[in-house]
Amino acid sequence: MVPMTLKFLRHQYHALHTAESHRMCQQCFIKHKTLRQKRRQKIFTQPSIYLYLLCLALGWQAVFQYGHRIYSSYEEVQIWDPHHLLGVSSYSSIAHIKHQYKRKSLQHHPDKRRKDGISKEEAEAEYMEITKAYKVYISTGFR
Repeated sequence: MVPMTLKFLRHQYHALHTAESHRMCQQCFIKHKTLRQKRRQKIFTQPSIYLYLLCLALGWQAVFQYGHRIYSSYEEVQIWDPHHLLGVSSYSSIAHIKHQYKRKSLQHHPDKRRKDGISKEEAEAEYMEITKAYKVYISTGFR
């Protein structure tokens, strides 16, 4: 779209502003002035220029719509991180990880959930995620 727009603007500029000689006689200057006025009138009476402008406008509109769609549909990619789920750093000891797992599993256990508005299904999902993170961490030595 940018090259087409620049080409169009450059062509129109050169069509309206031809190279003028600084040393023109009075008659040549008047002739040149009337020629330039006729060119301006002729440019905007041609249907092809309106078609070209319409194509440029539609093209730029498509560019902005796709850009807006890409910008607004940005979804944050969530990486599954067992450290974050267990609440430990990547340099934590095994004992600390076990302690955090026990604490988190009691906190999010579906049968021992608190009255903070969490449904049993949500508590089960959180408990399963914590258990999965612990098992992956212990079985693979995820460090």
